[in-house]
Amino acid sequence: MSSSASATTPRASLSQVVNDTALDVWVSFRTGSRGRPEQCLYYANSGSARSGQGVVTARTALPKPSPGTVRLILVSDTHGRHQSLGRLPDGDVLMHCGDILMSSRLWSSPGKVGKYREFNDWLGGPNVRHIPHRVVIGGNHDAELEAIGPEAAKLLLANATYLDNEATQVTVAGEGKPRVVRVFGSASSHGTSGNRGFQSPMVAEAAIRGIRALTGPAAVDFEVLMTHSRSRHIREAYAAEDIDLSLHAWGHAHAEYGVHWDEDAQAPSACASIMDRRYCPVNLPIVIDLVGD
Repeated sequence: MSSSASATTPRASLSQVVNDTALDVWVSFRTGSRGRPEQCLYYANSGSARSGQGVVTARTALPKPSPGTVRLILVSDTHGRHQSLGRLPDGDVLMHCGDILMSSRLWSSPGKVGKYREFNDWLGGPNVRHIPHRVVIGGNHDAELEAIGPEAAKLLLANATYLDNEATQVTVAGEGKPRVVRVFGSASSHGTSGNRGFQSPMVAEAAIRGIRALTGPAAVDFEVLMTHSRSRHIREAYAAEDIDLSLHAWGHAHAEYGVHWDEDAQAPSACASIMDRRYCPVNLPIVIDLVGD
């Protein structure tokens, strides 16, 4: 379904158009678009790779996934600069961990909805559509998604599966038997930014309730948690339900970009923000191979 099927919104007034255009120019100057579209950060969740932090790899030089592997492509905090990513690496599932927009406050409501439509077009466009499954959550800069509610947000971002404190199951075919990945997504975060989307305590509480409602993992090969911020208390809800995580993917904290092994969860934890601390899109998409038995 294309973005044209999204719910209609009021037409922007002339003053709103002028304001939004001026902000676009300012953001273009402020952030630039200095991406590295030929590279990615590659992490294999098997063997000795668990003790590493990933390897910068040319996208065309990624190893072929072994049988039983699910390849995830992680990005977050694109803040309107998703085009700087170029053609994303080949994989099974794209996961965007929130902060689609630069600001949830400054642009007009019609202007923000227009940006989400453009982002949805990108999700269905030539740089992304080769990835068969795409999963998206909101972030604190995406208050418009919280305001319109999950059903309208799903229509607006129809070229992906939009999650709002809920799970989806993805079946990945390949050599051998298909692999089933269950992804739970929550936009919950915290912080002192003036962009306060999804930061109510009720959002975190709804996420924990959603995790408690998950059925047992018997038919699931990999359990993946997506949150906008690190949200350790939400991650710990998996342990409380005796569900073993395969990966925790998040964003929000630009300075914490990268992958590390979470000893508590016994799983990789990845901050996938493409923006650095200065809001320049220089961080690489993260490619993680989840290797099955």
